[in-house]
Amino acid sequence: LGRVIKVRMVSDVETGKPRGFAFVEFEDPQAALSAIRNMNDYELNGRRLRVNFSNSSHLETLAGQLGMDMTRKDANVSIGGG
Repeated sequence: LGRVIKVRMVSDVETGKPRGFAFVEFEDPQAALSAIRNMNDYELNGRRLRVNFSNSSHLETLAGQLGMDMTRKDANVSIGGG
């Protein structure tokens, strides 16, 4: 998928328990797009992952330039269990 630079797991402020999602930063946009393309809707430990952009519209533009349809479910980086 590509080199991961940083992962931020989100937990509840009061309980400290995981909230079930994380933010993953990749080394380059192509790696992020690959993660979305290959990991979205992937089953892990009985749960389906939802992988998409967190708020990086420039990556969505790049995806369009590369011919990826970001409106499709399987083409749609935060990662969370569903």
